[in-house]
Amino acid sequence: MLLREDVFVVGQKITAELEIDGLDPECVHVIGFDAEDQIVATARLFMDADPIKIGRIAVSTKLQGEGVGTELMHYVHHVMAGRAGVMSAQAYLERWYSRLGWQRKGEVYDEAEIPHIKMVRPGTSRVDAAREIIIDLGHARLAARAWGDPDAPPILALHGWLDNAASFDRLAPLLPDHYVVAVDFPGHGYSPWRAAEANYHFIDWVVTGFAMADALGWDQFSVLGHSMGAGVASLMAGCDDGRIEKTILIEGLGPLSNPAKDAPANMTKAITRNRVARHATLGVHADFASAVKRRIEAGAMEEESARILLERGTYPVGDGVRFSYDPKLRGTSYLRMEEAQVRAFLGAIKSPVLLIRARSGWDFNPTMMKERVACVPDATLYSLDGGHHVHLDTPEAVAKRIKAFLVGDTGTSP
Repeated sequence: MLLREDVFVVGQKITAELEIDGLDPECVHVIGFDAEDQIVATARLFMDADPIKIGRIAVSTKLQGEGVGTELMHYVHHVMAGRAGVMSAQAYLERWYSRLGWQRKGEVYDEAEIPHIKMVRPGTSRVDAAREIIIDLGHARLAARAWGDPDAPPILALHGWLDNAASFDRLAPLLPDHYVVAVDFPGHGYSPWRAAEANYHFIDWVVTGFAMADALGWDQFSVLGHSMGAGVASLMAGCDDGRIEKTILIEGLGPLSNPAKDAPANMTKAITRNRVARHATLGVHADFASAVKRRIEAGAMEEESARILLERGTYPVGDGVRFSYDPKLRGTSYLRMEEAQVRAFLGAIKSPVLLIRARSGWDFNPTMMKERVACVPDATLYSLDGGHHVHLDTPEAVAKRIKAFLVGDTGTSP
């Protein structure tokens, strides 16, 4: 109550009579503490309402703009457990709430002499017991989704380029004997963008992967990656010191590579392209359906799969929507590994590897892929019907292979 008084009554000049409305005993309260056990954030939820009504969201004035509000809202979403929500939000915070999955409804109105808007968050009943969590790396807080018992064997799930943690929304619930944590890489999903002057280097994802495992307190874990995430997982497994128990790769084995002789031309191209990406603003699509259509055009997948990704990967702009990833991600790598370096990592992998390829998936160089697979000391390869997002489009078939692999039953490898 003291925090709310400081934020609302003192800071925003709302009367004490409006702030203290007598309804607090009917609510669930989310309360955040700092390292000195001082209350620095709070929100209240009317859990008996349908949709859940959210209000009294407050962050200490000393910490506003430091990411505390985002962490608070992720925990609010965890408490909501997939149910729909509604709030009366201050209008100037619309963009911030939109980044967190809330959608504006209607026009601006006056409440306590402050402009407000109604915002709603759709329910996610399709998600089986997914929980929103924060992975605190110290220098950054990354958003993630988690499924299962935290005491079960852990799996770190890494999504593809311009995707997000929802990439595993259909697959993770089919692995009930494991604790699956799917992260939003920086610049993707609900995770913050890197600073304007910072870059997104592929090799940094590898360091981030181990940092996330450290933050989660995992001494040993398995890693599951799709596309770009599979490339990251490959390098993690190659520089691992025994922490990674199993490596599961979907539509990817190692990162893109270039011959050394192409490095000058590639860097010249990257400098030009990244200069444009650094100052770009993504376009606004007329509505969510238009954004879904565009996503499918960019990479064929089932419509529902695209909707799952974009529910976490878009935010409203007026009557339209915009993709929420950092435009800088559309740039080009300044420097890629040589193929010999990639193969050295693959040859250093100590854990068993399961590689799942989609028969209508990414158009990999077949000779290169065959040679890369041959480098891995213990690899099992499966080809399944489907496209590049086979784990989203046909999760049951993928989960069947993964579950058998996790218990050591590899069978044959067609």
